[in-house]
Amino acid sequence: MQKQYNLVLKIALTLTTLILTTIKPAIAQTGNQSDSTGPIPTTSDIAGGPPTTQTQGGTETVFQGGVSVQTAVNQAAATVISELSANTLTGTGTPIPAATQQTVLSLLTDTNSTQAAANITTALTSCPKSPSVPAGQQLTPCPGSPPVAVAQELTSRLAGLLTEGKVSPEQLKAAIRAYNAMILASNTEFLSNPPAELNAIRISLSRLIAATGRS
Repeated sequence: MQKQYNLVLKIALTLTTLILTTIKPAIAQTGNQSDSTGPIPTTSDIAGGPPTTQTQGGTETVFQGGVSVQTAVNQAAATVISELSANTLTGTGTPIPAATQQTVLSLLTDTNSTQAAANITTALTSCPKSPSVPAGQQLTPCPGSPPVAVAQELTSRLAGLLTEGKVSPEQLKAAIRAYNAMILASNTEFLSNPPAELNAIRISLSRLIAATGRS
């Protein structure tokens, strides 16, 4: 059990791989003044050249690698949506129920998916009191599960992450952080047999991160 817990935690920590760069638009200078505005990494260990996208009058968070990485992440998002739609998302070795895949799909593609968010929060924090009680009825907190507020933060960050054909780097970063926070707020007993919803979320986020080339 400890070995499995360490594996899940390691996967979670891998999701903290830094994939983003925040840039400030260049401001035109006059006379002999130099324009020193350049890439501003989110942390000190982001490597690589500056992103290719700039904005006017503000800041924008973009993927390190610019347009090509954004395109790759968008394509990965389309694949995740396609697989969830067909109930074929896999990656843990354990089958993910079709109903679970549809609920996660609803959350990821709809910013107003309040019912899906509520269902996933319940799945991440509660268990039936006995095997004979249908899921969703007479629920009790699962041993070692994260606090409800932590699970709610995760679902709020995931809501609409894959909408409109473009993944927001800022929202992806927030979703990764919320996922890691949930993992770290859970214990061995919970993570040794995680709910299918958590597996589906982990696979989806891992696909997006892999597309950045920084997994």
